[in-house]
Amino acid sequence: MRPTTHDRAKARTRPQNTSRASSVTPLSLPTQNNDAWAIALLAAYIALSQAFVGQPSIYTVLQLGMYILVLGILASQALRTSLRLAHPVIAAFALVIVLNLIIRAVLSIITGMSLVERDVLLVPLALIILGFNIRGDLNTRRISIMFGSAAAISSWYAIISYGGLTAHGAYFFPQKNQFGALLGAAIALLLHQLISALLGRYALTSLCIISLVVLNGSALLLLRNRSTLLGLIILLLAILTKTLFSSTVRAPQKVLVVVALALSTLLFGSQSLAALNDAFFAGYDTSDINDVSANRFDVYLASLDFLRKELLLGDLGTKSALFDPHNFVLFHLVRSGLLLSLGHLVIYAFCSWKAISEWSGHDITEVHPWAYLMLVALVGSLLEYSQPFGPGTTQFLTWTLFGYSLNQGGRHL
Repeated sequence: MRPTTHDRAKARTRPQNTSRASSVTPLSLPTQNNDAWAIALLAAYIALSQAFVGQPSIYTVLQLGMYILVLGILASQALRTSLRLAHPVIAAFALVIVLNLIIRAVLSIITGMSLVERDVLLVPLALIILGFNIRGDLNTRRISIMFGSAAAISSWYAIISYGGLTAHGAYFFPQKNQFGALLGAAIALLLHQLISALLGRYALTSLCIISLVVLNGSALLLLRNRSTLLGLIILLLAILTKTLFSSTVRAPQKVLVVVALALSTLLFGSQSLAALNDAFFAGYDTSDINDVSANRFDVYLASLDFLRKELLLGDLGTKSALFDPHNFVLFHLVRSGLLLSLGHLVIYAFCSWKAISEWSGHDITEVHPWAYLMLVALVGSLLEYSQPFGPGTTQFLTWTLFGYSLNQGGRHL
């Protein structure tokens, strides 16, 4: 892979070391630091805790532990150096949260109903601050392998415990959407590192990452989380397109990337195309768009009709909506109306623009991992209402890496 401008500038200021052990790709710098280890371990902890999502008494305790660990890392950062908060993105998130809290408090007083609730932006904001205050370089290869391994262990534990090793006509795991988001994040981050490893000619690392992609992808097929599967298909197409049209990737490397991605896809199952077809369509009438969409189509139409009458306050003004549209924009408009959703929709639009700009404005060798994660989450948000800000803590790395990119410029993760 050709050296970037950043690499050439650093080469002029330090002695060259041509040994294999010290060679570095632009996507993975070797500097070690405590924050990097803390993020890797916390990501693995979050993934492993999902194995108990079907046992609320245990999972609640594990979630509490996660919040304590995040606060602990933030406190450690504040003690080492003053916690930095001065960034327009952090200010925008905080402003939306505060304004929504004030409006909800006023409406609660006027209506006599309790309308104050935890803002969906609160956890992402904490994670952005966490990432923004990381000192030194993150080893995203280590993070991706630890996170991907933990996600595979927890998902296969859930599959074996609750469903078995065949794709079911009905969804056997009630928390499949949460697991789907987790697996989507793990696979997206692994694919980012796979590109880096292939272009850097790290054969053993590439095989390890492909194995983890297969393990997590197979679990995703069995869990049948279609929104995440669709997001990963679009991510794969984006990777292939950017690679084939890259001006810095040589022809043999392009062939290697295409072959590796095809191998990863084909190994999702012994009959991968049949498994993919079952994941999307088993148990549905493919001639009925509403049935294929799990009644989403009719709910979308009902949501638009509802918003035509109650756009300003949504269900807050009537408490008459009997449905939750599985779409981020429609869900928040129906649930809270334009008055309380506008800030969230602006943040959502900004994140969408930021991710698209990253993919369209940089070579495949420089697209940073946050954009991989966000692309999958944004596609998921078209069919689910909690992404890209949830569900739960499944988007931990999405927002932590985004915060880190604000700090480091996002070019060397």
